[in-house]
Amino acid sequence: MTSFFRDQTFPANWNRRSSAGTFGTIGNQAIQIFLAHPISPGANNEKGVYVRDNTSVDATIFQEYSSTPPEF
Repeated sequence: MTSFFRDQTFPANWNRRSSAGTFGTIGNQAIQIFLAHPISPGANNEKGVYVRDNTSVDATIFQEYSSTPPEF
């Protein structure tokens, strides 16, 4: 990638779509990549080490909605 920034040229093996992608096509490709390389949600800590989130999405959604009662 250094040639991209230094020389402002694309790398020799650069590939791009010949036409615009649809949401379905791009979504399917993203799913294929995720299934081949699954990664749990998380973030890097102060030392740069990846740490997984310890809460599930379901728990986070429940906590968000249960902590804020609806206003009438």
